[in-house]
Amino acid sequence: MSKFMSVLEKLNVIEKVDNEASIDFKSSIENIENHNNDAEIDGGVENMVLEMDENVPSEVTNYEGSLENISESTTNASNETIDKNFIVDDIYSMYSINSSNSNTIFTLGKFIDAIPESLPSDVRKESVINIINAANSNLNDLLNDGKTRLDVLNKFSEKYQKTINTSIAEYKAEIDKLKDLISSYENQIKSKETMLDEQNNIIKFETQKLTNIFNFFK
Repeated sequence: MSKFMSVLEKLNVIEKVDNEASIDFKSSIENIENHNNDAEIDGGVENMVLEMDENVPSEVTNYEGSLENISESTTNASNETIDKNFIVDDIYSMYSINSSNSNTIFTLGKFIDAIPESLPSDVRKESVINIINAANSNLNDLLNDGKTRLDVLNKFSEKYQKTINTSIAEYKAEIDKLKDLISSYENQIKSKETMLDEQNNIIKFETQKLTNIFNFFK
Protein backbone atom coordinates (compact mmCIF):
# COMPACT_ATOMS: atom_id res chain seq x y z
CA MET A 1 0.00 0.00 0.00
CA SER A 2 2.62 2.56 1.04
CA LYS A 3 4.70 1.57 -1.96
CA PHE A 4 1.78 2.22 -4.30
CA MET A 5 1.05 5.61 -2.72
CA SER A 6 4.73 6.54 -2.87
CA VAL A 7 4.89 5.72 -6.56
CA LEU A 8 1.85 7.86 -7.32
CA GLU A 9 3.39 10.73 -5.37
CA LYS A 10 6.58 10.41 -7.43
CA LEU A 11 4.45 10.69 -10.56
CA ASN A 12 3.12 14.02 -9.26
CA VAL A 13 -0.38 12.76 -9.97
CA ILE A 14 -1.37 12.97 -6.32
CA GLU A 15 -0.37 15.03 -3.34
CA LYS A 16 -0.11 13.79 0.19
CA VAL A 17 -3.73 13.52 1.27
CA ASP A 18 -5.42 13.96 4.60
CA ASN A 19 -6.49 11.07 6.81
CA GLU A 20 -10.03 10.90 5.45
CA ALA A 21 -8.86 10.75 1.82
CA SER A 22 -6.26 8.18 2.77
CA ILE A 23 -8.92 5.99 4.34
CA ASP A 24 -11.03 6.15 1.16
CA PHE A 25 -8.03 5.43 -1.00
CA LYS A 26 -6.96 2.59 1.27
CA SER A 27 -10.41 1.10 0.99
CA SER A 28 -10.18 1.27 -2.80
CA ILE A 29 -6.82 -0.45 -2.88
CA GLU A 30 -8.03 -3.14 -0.47
CA ASN A 31 -10.87 -3.84 -2.89
CA ILE A 32 -8.34 -4.23 -5.66
CA GLU A 33 -6.26 -6.57 -3.51
CA ASN A 34 -9.29 -8.82 -3.12
CA HIS A 35 -9.11 -9.39 -6.89
CA ASN A 36 -5.37 -9.32 -7.40
CA ASN A 37 -2.16 -9.30 -5.37
CA ASP A 38 -0.30 -6.15 -4.39
CA ALA A 39 2.80 -7.14 -6.37
CA GLU A 40 0.91 -7.02 -9.66
CA ILE A 41 -0.40 -3.51 -8.92
CA ASP A 42 3.00 -2.23 -7.82
CA GLY A 43 4.58 -3.74 -10.90
CA GLY A 44 2.09 -2.04 -13.21
CA VAL A 45 2.61 1.34 -11.60
CA GLU A 46 6.40 0.97 -11.48
CA ASN A 47 6.42 0.21 -15.21
CA MET A 48 4.53 3.43 -15.71
CA VAL A 49 7.15 5.26 -13.66
CA LEU A 50 9.94 3.93 -15.90
CA GLU A 51 8.18 5.32 -18.96
CA MET A 52 7.83 8.81 -17.50
CA ASP A 53 10.34 11.60 -17.16
CA GLU A 54 11.86 11.55 -13.70
CA ASN A 55 11.97 15.34 -13.67
CA VAL A 56 8.25 15.98 -13.97
CA PRO A 57 7.66 19.32 -12.19
CA SER A 58 5.68 19.19 -8.97
CA GLU A 59 3.53 22.12 -10.06
CA VAL A 60 2.14 22.45 -13.56
CA THR A 61 0.03 25.35 -14.78
CA ASN A 62 -3.43 24.03 -15.54
CA TYR A 63 -5.43 25.05 -18.54
CA GLU A 64 -8.21 27.11 -17.03
CA GLY A 65 -10.14 27.79 -20.21
CA SER A 66 -13.45 26.21 -21.07
CA LEU A 67 -15.05 25.48 -24.42
CA GLU A 68 -16.39 29.05 -24.44
CA ASN A 69 -12.87 30.44 -24.26
CA ILE A 70 -11.72 28.68 -27.40
CA SER A 71 -13.08 31.34 -29.76
CA GLU A 72 -10.51 33.92 -28.64
CA SER A 73 -7.66 31.46 -29.02
CA THR A 74 -9.00 30.47 -32.41
CA THR A 75 -8.85 34.08 -33.54
CA ASN A 76 -5.19 34.27 -32.60
CA ALA A 77 -4.42 31.00 -34.35
CA SER A 78 -6.29 32.01 -37.50
CA ASN A 79 -3.82 34.84 -38.06
CA GLU A 80 -1.04 32.33 -38.59
CA THR A 81 -0.20 30.93 -42.01
CA ILE A 82 -0.43 27.16 -42.17
CA ASP A 83 2.23 25.90 -44.54
CA LYS A 84 3.46 22.79 -42.74
CA ASN A 85 2.33 19.90 -40.55
CA PHE A 86 2.11 20.40 -36.79
CA ILE A 87 2.73 17.99 -33.93
CA VAL A 88 0.00 17.83 -31.29
CA ASP A 89 2.01 19.83 -28.73
CA ASP A 90 2.35 22.67 -31.25
CA ILE A 91 -1.39 22.66 -31.83
CA TYR A 92 -2.11 22.79 -28.10
CA SER A 93 0.42 25.60 -27.69
CA MET A 94 -1.21 27.52 -30.54
CA TYR A 95 -4.47 27.51 -28.57
CA SER A 96 -2.76 28.17 -25.19
CA ILE A 97 -3.58 24.74 -23.83
CA ASN A 98 -1.39 22.98 -21.28
CA SER A 99 0.58 20.27 -23.10
CA SER A 100 1.69 18.58 -19.88
CA ASN A 101 0.39 15.15 -18.96
CA SER A 102 -0.15 16.21 -15.34
CA ASN A 103 -3.57 17.14 -13.97
CA THR A 104 -5.17 16.83 -17.42
CA ILE A 105 -7.27 14.25 -19.24
CA PHE A 106 -4.05 12.28 -19.64
CA THR A 107 -3.85 11.96 -15.84
CA LEU A 108 -6.93 9.76 -16.08
CA GLY A 109 -5.07 7.64 -18.60
CA LYS A 110 -2.23 7.15 -16.13
CA PHE A 111 -4.65 6.17 -13.37
CA ILE A 112 -6.43 3.74 -15.68
CA ASP A 113 -3.14 2.17 -16.78
CA ALA A 114 -2.14 1.78 -13.12
CA ILE A 115 -5.07 -0.56 -12.47
CA PRO A 116 -4.65 -4.16 -13.70
CA GLU A 117 -6.77 -4.90 -16.77
CA SER A 118 -7.63 -8.29 -15.32
CA LEU A 119 -10.00 -6.64 -12.82
CA PRO A 120 -13.69 -6.20 -13.64
CA SER A 121 -14.45 -2.93 -15.42
CA ASP A 122 -16.67 -1.67 -12.60
CA VAL A 123 -13.92 -2.30 -10.06
CA ARG A 124 -11.36 -0.53 -12.24
CA LYS A 125 -13.64 2.46 -12.74
CA GLU A 126 -14.45 2.74 -9.02
CA SER A 127 -10.76 2.44 -8.16
CA VAL A 128 -9.81 5.22 -10.59
CA ILE A 129 -12.51 7.50 -9.16
CA ASN A 130 -11.25 6.84 -5.63
CA ILE A 131 -7.69 7.61 -6.71
CA ILE A 132 -8.87 10.88 -8.26
CA ASN A 133 -10.65 11.83 -5.04
CA ALA A 134 -7.59 10.91 -2.98
CA ALA A 135 -5.46 13.06 -5.27
CA ASN A 136 -7.74 16.06 -4.63
CA SER A 137 -8.54 16.16 -8.34
CA ASN A 138 -11.92 16.67 -9.97
CA LEU A 139 -13.15 14.10 -12.48
CA ASN A 140 -15.36 16.61 -14.31
CA ASP A 141 -12.47 19.06 -14.65
CA LEU A 142 -10.26 16.37 -16.15
CA LEU A 143 -13.01 15.24 -18.54
CA ASN A 144 -13.72 18.85 -19.53
CA ASP A 145 -10.02 19.23 -20.29
CA GLY A 146 -10.39 16.32 -22.69
CA LYS A 147 -13.49 17.85 -24.30
CA THR A 148 -11.62 21.13 -24.73
CA ARG A 149 -8.76 19.32 -26.45
CA LEU A 150 -11.15 17.53 -28.80
CA ASP A 151 -12.83 20.83 -29.63
CA VAL A 152 -9.45 22.46 -30.32
CA LEU A 153 -8.29 19.57 -32.50
CA ASN A 154 -11.53 19.71 -34.49
CA LYS A 155 -11.26 23.48 -34.91
CA PHE A 156 -7.63 23.23 -35.96
CA SER A 157 -8.36 20.39 -38.38
CA GLU A 158 -11.19 22.39 -39.97
CA LYS A 159 -8.99 25.48 -40.29
CA TYR A 160 -6.05 23.44 -41.60
CA GLN A 161 -8.14 21.71 -44.25
CA LYS A 162 -9.78 24.99 -45.28
CA THR A 163 -6.42 26.73 -45.61
CA ILE A 164 -4.76 23.89 -47.53
CA ASN A 165 -7.77 23.39 -49.81
CA THR A 166 -7.82 27.13 -50.50
CA SER A 167 -4.15 27.00 -51.47
CA ILE A 168 -4.77 23.99 -53.70
CA ALA A 169 -7.69 25.79 -55.39
CA GLU A 170 -5.51 28.87 -55.95
CA TYR A 171 -2.74 26.75 -57.47
CA LYS A 172 -5.23 25.01 -59.76
CA ALA A 173 -6.64 28.38 -60.82
CA GLU A 174 -3.12 29.58 -61.62
CA ILE A 175 -2.47 26.39 -63.57
CA ASP A 176 -5.66 26.97 -65.57
CA LYS A 177 -4.52 30.52 -66.31
CA LEU A 178 -1.12 29.24 -67.38
CA LYS A 179 -2.75 26.59 -69.55
CA ASP A 180 -4.84 29.28 -71.22
CA LEU A 181 -1.73 31.40 -71.69
CA ILE A 182 0.18 28.44 -73.12
CA SER A 183 -2.70 27.66 -75.46
CA SER A 184 -2.75 31.29 -76.58
CA TYR A 185 1.00 31.27 -77.18
CA GLU A 186 0.75 28.00 -79.12
CA ASN A 187 -1.90 29.54 -81.37
CA GLN A 188 0.26 32.61 -81.84
CA ILE A 189 3.23 30.42 -82.72
CA LYS A 190 1.21 28.59 -85.36
CA SER A 191 0.01 31.90 -86.74
CA LYS A 192 3.56 33.28 -86.89
CA GLU A 193 4.80 30.10 -88.55
CA THR A 194 2.09 30.42 -91.19
CA MET A 195 3.00 34.07 -91.74
CA LEU A 196 6.65 33.11 -92.07
CA ASP A 197 5.88 30.44 -94.67
CA GLU A 198 3.72 32.84 -96.65
CA GLN A 199 6.36 35.55 -96.55
CA ASN A 200 9.04 33.09 -97.64
CA ASN A 201 6.88 32.02 -100.56
CA ILE A 202 6.37 35.65 -101.60
CA ILE A 203 10.12 36.31 -101.49
CA LYS A 204 10.85 33.02 -103.23
CA PHE A 205 8.42 33.77 -106.03
CA GLU A 206 9.83 37.24 -106.58
CA THR A 207 13.38 35.98 -106.41
CA GLN A 208 12.61 33.35 -109.02
CA LYS A 209 11.19 36.00 -111.38
CA LEU A 210 14.35 38.07 -111.04
CA THR A 211 16.57 35.03 -111.53
CA ASN A 212 14.74 34.08 -114.72
CA ILE A 213 15.31 37.54 -116.16
CA PHE A 214 19.02 37.42 -115.35
CA ASN A 215 19.31 33.97 -116.87
CA PHE A 216 17.79 35.20 -120.13
CA PHE A 217 20.80 37.46 -120.73
CA LYS A 218 23.45 34.95 -119.93
